[in-house]
Amino acid sequence: MSTLPTPPITQGSKQISWLRAALRRLPAVAVWWLIAVCAVVITVAIEWSAVPADTTPGNEWLRDHFVRLHASSADETRIALVDIDEESIVALGRWPWSRERVASIIEHLVANYGVRGVALDLYFSEPADAEGDLRLAVLAEHGPVVMAQVFDYGNTPIRIGQLFGGVPINNAGAGTSSLTATNNLPKLPIPLASGYIANHAGLARAAHVGNIGFIPDADGVLRHLPPLTQFEGRVYPTLSRVLFDCCGRPVNAVQRSALPVQSVVNANGFMRVPYRHQLSAFNVSKATDIFNLRTPKEYLEGKLVIVGSSSLNLSDRVATPLSPSTNGFLVHASALSGLLDEQEGIAPRPLPGRWIAVLFSIGVAVLSVLAFPRLSALSNIGILLGASAVWLGLAFYLQPHDDLFAPAGPLYAHLFLL
Repeated sequence: MSTLPTPPITQGSKQISWLRAALRRLPAVAVWWLIAVCAVVITVAIEWSAVPADTTPGNEWLRDHFVRLHASSADETRIALVDIDEESIVALGRWPWSRERVASIIEHLVANYGVRGVALDLYFSEPADAEGDLRLAVLAEHGPVVMAQVFDYGNTPIRIGQLFGGVPINNAGAGTSSLTATNNLPKLPIPLASGYIANHAGLARAAHVGNIGFIPDADGVLRHLPPLTQFEGRVYPTLSRVLFDCCGRPVNAVQRSALPVQSVVNANGFMRVPYRHQLSAFNVSKATDIFNLRTPKEYLEGKLVIVGSSSLNLSDRVATPLSPSTNGFLVHASALSGLLDEQEGIAPRPLPGRWIAVLFSIGVAVLSVLAFPRLSALSNIGILLGASAVWLGLAFYLQPHDDLFAPAGPLYAHLFLL
């Protein structure tokens, strides 16, 4: 009868054996405190990790549920959307429409409906009908109109159309750069773009232009937008910010182009989109009704308008925390709504969610040292489950108040204590 060979003793197994022997020599209370400290370190590591929070398993899943529960069904009365939907395409002709038609819709919005400003979640990279292009160019140069261009953040150096707008940036270089503090602006990271698709040269005199490019999270859900984008030594703001600055409040020209969007950006220079309203809360008018002046004036008068499309033909749909299929212009509308909330002082007050998470973990860790040696295993499990339930309630409250904290952090600490 043969015997099985003895596995070789590796350096790793020696280190594990040494650690076990060292732990056996420690007093029991010291071991409990060591475990408690490790649990707190886990929370700190998750909360301040250099790795984006959306890569922590379960973290964004929790946040998405909190976002849906918090989202208000109250009408967003400051913003209106004009939708190039399937019905409009059937009524007015297949896309792309003539520039005459697009210009007529914008003119109706400004002159007949009295809107405060119009942003287009569309770009026109090639010239079309000359008269329509001329009308569109005049509106873009002299009217409260924001044109769009899209930056790409991959590795393809695409360059279509003529890029315009933006302001010079210092410290430009490889990787994520920072906006140097000028005009009392704070420094913040700015993502680099590799290419762009912009409007054709005939529209290059537009007074306002915003970026509609984005990068979804690792799971394909769009939770963040780049408030500023750096490309070849200049920085370009996002569409919602440009519409807000040009038509939402009085600011000087420098601030319009360079002021950071939202109050918080992550380490990569992206802001979390504040999905504070359910999608049904936004007032949507069909493009064909605007073109034919069928929409009541009170639906649009005095509002900020974003023109986009829900048509499958235009393929402008993304997954968001609110829905697996969301029209792209609703993302910009949510970002704009957040800016208006900040201006009016009704945005959720910032709270230090990461520090609260750490303090909560410290409390649970201390409780575990005091209670676990004296109670049964079942009772200890009950304590951790109760602490997790309390934390979920607290994390739900904190979610609108801190864009950076990881709600899953203390839960991983509880799992370690278990």
